Amino acid sequence: MRVIHLQDLPPSTYVKFGKKKGSNFTEDREFLLSLIKEFKNKAFDVSSISKEIGVPRGLVYKILNGGKHKIRLEYLTKIVDFLQSKGVEKYTVSKLESRVYSLSCPHKGELKTFIRENGEIKIKFPFMLKGPEVMKALTFPFTDGYVLRDYSGYVRVGYVNSNLKMHREIIRCVRSTFGDVDYSQRRVRNAYETYFAGILGKIYVESLGFVPKNKLETNVHLHEILMKSKNPAEIGASLSQIMDDEGSFNRMTFYIGISGGEVPRGKVDKVLDNFRSYDVQLKFMPNILKDVKSMLEKVNISSRVKTPVRYVDHTEGSTKLMWYLTIQGPSSLLKINSICTFKNENLRMKFTRHIKHRTKVVKILRNIENEKGFLTVNFVKEALDIPMRSARNIIRVLKRDKIVGMFEEGKYQYLSDFKKLKYQQAKFKFISPSMGKGIF
Repeated sequence: MRVIHLQDLPPSTYVKFGKKKGSNFTEDREFLLSLIKEFKNKAFDVSSISKEIGVPRGLVYKILNGGKHKIRLEYLTKIVDFLQSKGVEKYTVSKLESRVYSLSCPHKGELKTFIRENGEIKIKFPFMLKGPEVMKALTFPFTDGYVLRDYSGYVRVGYVNSNLKMHREIIRCVRSTFGDVDYSQRRVRNAYETYFAGILGKIYVESLGFVPKNKLETNVHLHEILMKSKNPAEIGASLSQIMDDEGSFNRMTFYIGISGGEVPRGKVDKVLDNFRSYDVQLKFMPNILKDVKSMLEKVNISSRVKTPVRYVDHTEGSTKLMWYLTIQGPSSLLKINSICTFKNENLRMKFTRHIKHRTKVVKILRNIENEKGFLTVNFVKEALDIPMRSARNIIRVLKRDKIVGMFEEGKYQYLSDFKKLKYQQAKFKFISPSMGKGIF
């Protein structure tokens, strides 16, 4: 569990002036009123103060005139920084964090704002939305999870999957991020469902901006926190969750499939014939899959869009298309292996088997290069005991992924003894020992 910086919270998270009780916590109303009073004493010109501290002019005006009853945490933090710059030492961000509780608890005991160990506070609100566990907690609602609002207005966050290990991972990440959130589990058809206490729904919708509807109906994008991350570990955690739930691996190719929802029957064939078109992908390809492609590019993993697959949703009686991203090639697959950790046992076993085989092949080729100083297709064929065609294909793939480079082009030479032309095979090496070793 991490400490959240107030400025990292979305704009919909507010502090209200008044007492607000959670479990083990009471908001310090006097502290907030004192802070605003001090701000009024130091701030005179609305326009200049607004530009200096980055708070909207309208808000500064309302604060100075006593007409604002709630203030966003991100703006409170800026006000605290402003007071610090004016030499007012008694107001600090740490004091603000310890005296303000940003979310109410509608049901007692659903969320422990503090976790106590031997009488000491170890974890508290606010918290920082960074790290691999946070990325997974924000990703699962887009895959096998959901954020739904029922007829009474109650928002429920949950996860449905047949693998209990994946449920345990979701629970671990949610509680690591948001505290000791209560949850329940039940059996549904051939799977299990984990659903969390109502406070989590409040956090996801009111604070994080999740839309409490079916993701296929709204065609949402992945959360902006996921898309803004540039940390490979965080991107890998998010991709791991997406691939665990929506991915498959077949021989040498990763497939990530997301349904694009209903397509009018009269347009299905046209979409299939033109699926590579930018306009068709913009209109019919799921936004989540577009975002996944963007995340892959951030970590230098190339992917391409596979021909969508038509299927009929018998529960709705509608025709839909399943869209796929495919990831191929040793470099891309081994990059996935370096940043992703899968909880889906079937997926992990297949992928691990492939990685071990590919690593073994490269090790053999590297030994040949060390012994002879270079490689040729014949060397590869003999060392791996495979047909010439397969040896050429291995080299073609390695060269495509910039793992080997040619240093002597193949050429025909005339041999007088045999009175015929003979082809001399091209020689090649791994592009760089350090690069090859790092990849494999």
